[in-house]
Amino acid sequence: MFEWISDSRASIALVIIIGLVAAFVWSIRKGLAETRRRAKDEVFGDPERTRGGWYWAVCGVSALMLVWFYYSWGAARAVFPKAANELCQVAKIDEALAPVSAA
Repeated sequence: MFEWISDSRASIALVIIIGLVAAFVWSIRKGLAETRRRAKDEVFGDPERTRGGWYWAVCGVSALMLVWFYYSWGAARAVFPKAANELCQVAKIDEALAPVSAA
């Protein structure tokens, strides 16, 4: 079981990333639909009328996880699992050229 998970970690990460993108898009659509539906009902500062909004929490969590996957190179490794060394070399070159391009 653990060996299969270790061998398939790139595919598992890709499924998680696709699920996070779907959850992000769905939660925004759900939030906008609920906002339009309850536009006349909600009053700022009235706790009885401002309940709900769990879909915005889903949106925030999925956005944070997608940003984390992006900056941890998890997204690139999920799509190109054999290219880890090349990705590392590109990052080193970009870091080395950063002072040159800033001038």
